[in-house]
Amino acid sequence: LILIISLFSYWTLKKEQIKIIVNDKVIITSSFKKNIKDLLDEKGIKYDNNDKITPNLNDELKDYMEINIVNVDIKEKKEYEKIPFEIIINEDDNLSKIDQEGKDGEKEMIYELIYEDGKLVDKNLVSEKVVNSPTNKVIKKGIKEEIMVASRGNNSRQMSVVSTAYATG
Repeated sequence: LILIISLFSYWTLKKEQIKIIVNDKVIITSSFKKNIKDLLDEKGIKYDNNDKITPNLNDELKDYMEINIVNVDIKEKKEYEKIPFEIIINEDDNLSKIDQEGKDGEKEMIYELIYEDGKLVDKNLVSEKVVNSPTNKVIKKGIKEEIMVASRGNNSRQMSVVSTAYATG
């Protein structure tokens, strides 16, 4: 009688042919453990709160059950992007010249990258800030003026011309 009870307990408590899929590996095992968490701990399979485990860790073990573990890694990545400067033209009675040179700015973007079993599955923008503001290029533009030119001799004609000058610095 004790032998029959012992055999019955053994077959009732021992779960057979449990398939664990982790890191593209398949492990077939048996266990006397009650739930998935205890089985993974027994087999030394590491996981963390980010990992996806199906069925749930607290689910009871059953014969021929399949357990899938997807390793989820969350990383942070910084990227930088150029901010182009603008060109501002101001009209001026004086000569045309560049009043201020332009310089591009830069912004920093921080992304959260989510990997499942080593493959990128999601990229989310977490924050964005301007590291260096752009400096606008300012140009002073001379205003058009008409000049009357006198001619010598009998054939006098009037001519309208535009005079501009460009000076640097």
